[in-house]
Amino acid sequence: MISCGPSLPQWTLSLKSLPALKEKDIELWANQSRIPKAVLTKGYGNFAESYVHDVEVRTAIDGCCVRAKCFKSMKKNDPPHSLNLKLSIIDGCVKISECLCSCKAGEGDCNHILGLLYLLHHYCKCGYKTVPTLQSKTSLKQTWHIPARTDGITPKKYRTLIFKRFLYQNQLRDQLKQNVFVLMV
Repeated sequence: MISCGPSLPQWTLSLKSLPALKEKDIELWANQSRIPKAVLTKGYGNFAESYVHDVEVRTAIDGCCVRAKCFKSMKKNDPPHSLNLKLSIIDGCVKISECLCSCKAGEGDCNHILGLLYLLHHYCKCGYKTVPTLQSKTSLKQTWHIPARTDGITPKKYRTLIFKRFLYQNQLRDQLKQNVFVLMV
């Protein structure tokens, strides 16, 4: 068998070659690219709403290449956008380069690339070693019987409840004139 030297690394789900991307690196890149605040907000929305998916990483000599897909926000049935970017470390900072997106903006100065960057930042922040797999709702246990979050409100017996009313300043003034005091909590 003939060997032609080292082969190119394959696309994997491993995040070992991903540099530690910080939010300040994303903001610095966005400022250098002159990306408006509205696009930044929409890009974060793409990350938060899980529009970015199918993330794959390939090791490069000076960093790593990342590719992913991003659902279109308005046309859900259309094929997703293809995203590509390169991350490398220069002088201790992560440099974002070679950003490409299949949307009309195309050069990567779009909200889809920002969504991918925020997702990669999230992976770094959580310390993931591989891209987490997404489970569909149908493969999870049903949860319709579990009540929604109640923010610390728990059921109590009605006899243990204490009802208080709010005193307006004029009612408080009247009670002071009558030398009647109500404990206000």
